[in-house]
Amino acid sequence: MTEELAAKDAAISVLREENDVLQAKLAALAQIAFGGSERRSSAGRDDDAGLGDLNDESLGDDEDNQDSCEPPGPPEDSENEARDKRRRGQQRGSTGHGRGRYDHLEVKIVFHDLDEDDRRCSICGSIYEQIAGDEVSSEITWRVVVHRIEHHRHRYRRSCSCEASPVLILAPTPAKVIPKGLFSAFAIASLLVDKFALARPVNKIIASLSMQGLEVSPGSLAGVLERVGVLLVPLKDAIASHVRSASWWNCDETSWACFFDPDAPQRADGRKRRWWLWVAKASDATVFVVVPSRAAKVLETLLGSDDTSISGIVCSDMYPAYGCLDSLRFIHAWCWAHVRRHIMRAAASKKGLEAWREAWLQDIAAMYAGWHARRDGTDDGTALLSALASMRDRLDIELTETLAPRAKKVLKMIDSHWDGLITFASHPEIAPDNNAAERALRPEVLLRKNCRGSGSPFAADLAGSAFSAIATAAQWNLNPLSYLNAYLRGCAQAGGDAPDDIAAFLCWSASPEDLASWRAPPQ
Repeated sequence: MTEELAAKDAAISVLREENDVLQAKLAALAQIAFGGSERRSSAGRDDDAGLGDLNDESLGDDEDNQDSCEPPGPPEDSENEARDKRRRGQQRGSTGHGRGRYDHLEVKIVFHDLDEDDRRCSICGSIYEQIAGDEVSSEITWRVVVHRIEHHRHRYRRSCSCEASPVLILAPTPAKVIPKGLFSAFAIASLLVDKFALARPVNKIIASLSMQGLEVSPGSLAGVLERVGVLLVPLKDAIASHVRSASWWNCDETSWACFFDPDAPQRADGRKRRWWLWVAKASDATVFVVVPSRAAKVLETLLGSDDTSISGIVCSDMYPAYGCLDSLRFIHAWCWAHVRRHIMRAAASKKGLEAWREAWLQDIAAMYAGWHARRDGTDDGTALLSALASMRDRLDIELTETLAPRAKKVLKMIDSHWDGLITFASHPEIAPDNNAAERALRPEVLLRKNCRGSGSPFAADLAGSAFSAIATAAQWNLNPLSYLNAYLRGCAQAGGDAPDDIAAFLCWSASPEDLASWRAPPQ
């Protein structure tokens, strides 16, 4: 009887532990689904970003593609001021920006006159005389005009008797991105920008063109995109090579679907469509790759681990794949924004952790304030080091205390990643978080929400190339439409192939004149 009771007690203990784990998962899921975002509230609620290496399989593995969130600074001095502050938009009492000026736009002048009868004096019938100085007002309009360019190549007949010369000659064939293709370089650039910069699915682009009078089939645009994807590969490779030459990177990944890949092996879970979009962002260039893997080997290829001359600092979340960097020549810089999210989720999973959560959030806010002060030159870093020392002391004390399992797990995670979490303190060029990579993924996540991913492997490769070109152009404040139009015109001049001189289209080696023209609207 004693043995049976002991066995039942042990079984009850196991069930209670499992129940605690399930309750924590339920609280985390409820926080994700209904907890809101601290970007929309000052009550300290967590955002919807990822759980890093604390992920539970039941929560999915696509958390860290959400909007980034930098923890707030110290609280306002006045509760009234904090309450009156708007969540977004222009704050009450702040100076306005004035009315915008649009003098750079092309002007179409429309004259408005009065009929002769309306210009007569109501008493004597005399006509009012027109005087100088019209009353001028403006309005802005836009209209997408789809038109067809008809190329007429003049023919010339020989007027001499020289039999060695041809009888007829023609003006040269106009350069085209796709030989004998239907669409111009500007049309293809517009297609790329619409899809990969503005996150519009192809069917929506087709619907928009139809409203403007152009009926085009999905197959036609798919064929254009497949051909253009080949032309963008050399540009993407050059960007990737430049990114590898940097000394630090922000890296992240998010899920991406490839709906038709006949060569994909059958996975145990039957999910053949599961691909991943990876990003590596340097200070002046960004490269994306879309591959059917979330393994560490993708990161090694992305950063060029086979080249022993490459080394640097990698800023990332704490997804286990980034642990491969330990055996390579790279230094970890872990993300404090993710740590903060773990703390918020742990506190939400168990009552009684509010004070523990607030203490950590205050320490993290003080650390961010110290980092901002050092970055802005108002402090030499003393405040930052003091805040980090305070957090380390708190961590050492709480590791010896009895806390809820979820909170204890967070503390152990912070302890095991501490060296990487303080990398930014000795490298001023590094931020305390990986928000730059998450922001880089935001347009891509919007496109994924609209079209769910890519239809085939070639479309996935095209997405990586287009994302790389557009994101890099954005870092240089270029107009992506002007930039891609210029590159595709270069492809047309090369006979439908990638330009021989790729360096002329790379932002860091292009001429100042080209950069200036790519920043302006396309001509």
